[in-house]
Amino acid sequence: MIKCAIIGLGQIGFSYDYNITNKNIILTHSKSIVNHRKFLLVAAVEKNKTKINRFKKKYSKPVYSSLKELFKYEEIDLVVISTETKKHFFFYKQLIKYKIKLIILEKPITHSIKYSDEILKLSRKNNISTYVNYQRSFEPGFETLRKNFIKGKYGKIEKAIFLYKKDLKENGCHAIDLILFLFGKPNNFSLISKGNKNDVLFKYKTYDIYLLNNSLEEFSIQIITDKFIIIFKDYNDIEIYEKKNLKTKKSKIIKTFSNSNIQFLYNYIYKNLKNKNNNINDNLVLSNYNHKIINKLHNEK
Repeated sequence: MIKCAIIGLGQIGFSYDYNITNKNIILTHSKSIVNHRKFLLVAAVEKNKTKINRFKKKYSKPVYSSLKELFKYEEIDLVVISTETKKHFFFYKQLIKYKIKLIILEKPITHSIKYSDEILKLSRKNNISTYVNYQRSFEPGFETLRKNFIKGKYGKIEKAIFLYKKDLKENGCHAIDLILFLFGKPNNFSLISKGNKNDVLFKYKTYDIYLLNNSLEEFSIQIITDKFIIIFKDYNDIEIYEKKNLKTKKSKIIKTFSNSNIQFLYNYIYKNLKNKNNNINDNLVLSNYNHKIINKLHNEK
């Protein structure tokens, strides 16, 4: 069993699932670990008394006030850092001292490119398998879609439109991650809107991808090729329509698991451990590049 601890019992760490009894809906690291037969939830680190009491009530696990206290009493293999972003780097550096080799970071990696670059360097230097929780990149449906694009199964891509809601840093970054995961790094990218809307154009060799901010869709995708139209809306399956048969409205389906996609991160980690592929940095590298895209668009450092 892989012994796990969670730093930070906020929404993604614990709270989203607090009142959900359906075992098939998994929205947090806590529930993902508890429901996985290869991972064991050992403890958490948190100072907020309300969160501590709720966590103990639901999972009957100890909660410590610091990493020093945690490692004094517990043996831990994997640590989830789900604190506020500005504390990510501090905890990551501390975990190196305790020789932790498996770390999950909530997105974004840190609040600063300087620290995100440093985490990438530290991960490589200390042989730490570091994963950033962009859930859809680990979800089987999108992995299938990616493989099919690589094989050329859908023909030539003509363009794609990704819609996201609210803020580019917090919400749009999920769409950017999926763009990078499905299509790789673009030749260039730029803002194509004025004010606070943050519409982005990603230019590839033979096609463009539009990332558009909107107030209606939480997250959705439309990919157009010379043969197919591929559509995804959050909490739905991926639908694939042949252009020549559009009038019939019949589609092929790739199953997705939007209500439980965080669990696939843990499946991915276990698969790498089983295959002794312990220093996987692809996800971290793309997450770092994702951070740089957003900062460049906002002219930040």
